[in-house]
Amino acid sequence: MIKSRSVIVLAALALASCGGGGGSGAIVTPTPSPSPSPTPTPTGAFSLFYSTLLDGASGTTYEMTRGMAIDAQGNIYVTGGTTAADFPTTAGAYSRTFGGNAGGSPTAVGAQGPGDVFVVKMSPAGKILWSTLLGGPNYDRAYAIRVGSDGSVYVAGRAGPGFPTTTGVVQPSFAGDNGPTNEYGKQDGFVSKLSADGSTLLWSTYIGDSDGAIIRDIDVDSQGRTYIGLTQITQPIPSLITTNAWQRTMQDTQENAYIRLSADARRVEYGTYVGGSPGAAAASTGVPSIKVASDNSAVIAFGDRGLNIATTPGAYQPHSGGATDMVVMKFLPNDTLAFATYLGGSGDEGGETHFLVLDKQDRIYVTGETTSSNFPVTAGTYQQRYGGAGDSFVSILSADGSRLIASTFLGGTGIETGEGIEVAHRAGAPDAVVLSMNITSTNLTATAGAFQTSNQGGADAGLAVLSPDLVSLRYLSYIGGSAEDAGRALAISPDGSNIYIGGHTLSANFPTTADAIDRQLNGTYAAWVAYFRANP
Repeated sequence: MIKSRSVIVLAALALASCGGGGGSGAIVTPTPSPSPSPTPTPTGAFSLFYSTLLDGASGTTYEMTRGMAIDAQGNIYVTGGTTAADFPTTAGAYSRTFGGNAGGSPTAVGAQGPGDVFVVKMSPAGKILWSTLLGGPNYDRAYAIRVGSDGSVYVAGRAGPGFPTTTGVVQPSFAGDNGPTNEYGKQDGFVSKLSADGSTLLWSTYIGDSDGAIIRDIDVDSQGRTYIGLTQITQPIPSLITTNAWQRTMQDTQENAYIRLSADARRVEYGTYVGGSPGAAAASTGVPSIKVASDNSAVIAFGDRGLNIATTPGAYQPHSGGATDMVVMKFLPNDTLAFATYLGGSGDEGGETHFLVLDKQDRIYVTGETTSSNFPVTAGTYQQRYGGAGDSFVSILSADGSRLIASTFLGGTGIETGEGIEVAHRAGAPDAVVLSMNITSTNLTATAGAFQTSNQGGADAGLAVLSPDLVSLRYLSYIGGSAEDAGRALAISPDGSNIYIGGHTLSANFPTTADAIDRQLNGTYAAWVAYFRANP
């Protein structure tokens, strides 16, 4: 199974020498094995328009951006987690009081101590329109955020006992956690819906089992129904699995599930386990990402070591390539399985968050990390050969899961992970595939004129823009300072011309713009948000 992001970064930092500050450097020609990635020929360019930290003033706390969304007006919504009691909030927000200080005792926390979800709405110019906390006395963090058709805001992630819920929802109480982690303590998943102005908690529910299941990704349809990818399930959850489930019982010691809630979160409309039983190696299930198609079908992707997933006739890859493969499934609006296919080679494939997106034709775009030198790539795409210890990849599947339309590696000799993917649609210009990355390589070739053309030290975030056929690399920039930086979320403006990327940084010299909300790293690490604009 793909290593966790924290393990990858720590390993990379141990091997990397710290470089200079936030400026651009010379273009580096890659030398991956077994052959170098091609030198990019940029066909377009982007410029950094705005960059800011989102940080409390305390010296030992931390923040991270884990999810981003955008509304029809181009406003940006950012969520994640903070351990700072003084994280900036606005008048009239649902909560301006840090949950760890709001009564009760943080009795179920791990080494991280208590933490709250933050939800921030920003204007297209980078000004905070509203900002609220959401949390209880223990550890809470959001990974996903979506904006409803009425402007309401849905967030989801992990939460400890005492997280705020509302009456009548499917799971108002903490389910328990028989195996709390050393880092976070006792955890369940949660989904919450806030009013459009951030002042009111419209509904909020736990979604979890008795042993620490959490949520990494959600989507919302035009009716306000919430589509959930639940992960780390180790105990049966009969209250969340419906009688018409595709898979009614657990096949492995750790499972994922697809669950759809009614618009008021009072009912599970559909719930099923997804996955297979393990092969020769230990059980291993990666986290799911989920998207709603134009007809309200649900597409879900996740890494799985199970060798016997019931793929469908005509699926692109009916059998596992070995080890942990990406699995892609589509459930129709009537809750029947449209298709299930593997996607992978003989090594490990997986993703951490936000590694799935659909275009206007409901074609399926998947990113993540692969350790397979024989991962399926298609002829003529940007990088045909495996680059190193672990490459990011981008693959496009047909809407029916029967065909691999295009697929490419994107990586140097270090470890790269795609953690955020979108398709940009621009009037009068070709579509583009946009990727938020984590980069540990120092030899991944940036495009001419990129914001940062070299690794600034340790692990950097990255922004990549590929042509819709994955043949050319239009833009690739490192983003970071002299310490660890990560890109963990991505959003695209409605007109396709602006790219919004966020993550976390440990770099005191992380590049921010003069008009930033916050330019100083105060705690251990800070959340950040950056805007890139397409040049004419």
